[in-house]
Amino acid sequence: MSTLTRTEHAVARSLAETADPRDALARALQAIGEGLGWRFGAVWEPALDRPDALRCVETWSAVGAAAHEFEAISRSIALAVGEGLPGRVWDSGEPAWIPDVLAEENFPRAPEAHRAGLHAAFCFPVRGARGVLGVIEFFTGEPRRLDPELLETMSMLGDQVGQAVEHRRVAEALRA
Repeated sequence: MSTLTRTEHAVARSLAETADPRDALARALQAIGEGLGWRFGAVWEPALDRPDALRCVETWSAVGAAAHEFEAISRSIALAVGEGLPGRVWDSGEPAWIPDVLAEENFPRAPEAHRAGLHAAFCFPVRGARGVLGVIEFFTGEPRRLDPELLETMSMLGDQVGQAVEHRRVAEALRA
């Protein structure tokens, strides 16, 4: 079984094991990050106080990843449509890949990524019935060339994650 297939199964399992939307996102981040051997992942959603911008709502770091400063800046900023990797994917609705964020012009967190030793990144939309709900991004510690198969698989996983989270949020609203 390939790494991508194992990762898909781990995400499906993680989504099936929780009814809480936030926990579902956290478990999906961990399953993808650990399954693929990447170092840092984050979920971005439209900000409650500013729906025209994305805010980081969940993160995951590999054991031993020194990404505290990168996580802090990610959680503290709001990214507008088209800004940074999350903003670009939110705007286009399509997955994207950056071989090395340190060489990317449109990457506002580059200084913190450099200090954390983060280089390659990919990001994919999380889609529900009403469209793009947010985006998920991942980083690794070395530059990497585009992996079209990985992006395609993550795009499909983004649909699964989005539908699962959307269903859980509806159920939560009905219970409230």
